[in-house]
Amino acid sequence: MIALHRINRIDHELFVNPDLIQQIEANPDTVVMLTNGSKYVVSESPAEVVQLICDWRSGVLTRGLTAPVVANHPRVSDAVGRVLRFPTSTSAPAAP
Repeated sequence: MIALHRINRIDHELFVNPDLIQQIEANPDTVVMLTNGSKYVVSESPAEVVQLICDWRSGVLTRGLTAPVVANHPRVSDAVGRVLRFPTSTSAPAAP
């Protein structure tokens, strides 16, 4: 979720799921439109909203890529081996 501020209540944060943002307009106030039809007039500029979305998405990727493997799971080596193992044989299957 990203924190935005309504134009008439700057002291209160409005948390929005960036995946639901369909459109951002500046006319002259910034209007954030969601896929469900909701519209919010916010104090941030469209560029600031876009930057918040970019930061949020990069944070999700960073946390996902740096998350530790659950080492105490009984089949962790099998699962990691399947994910990281690539086929080594280049020969074609034998024809009947």
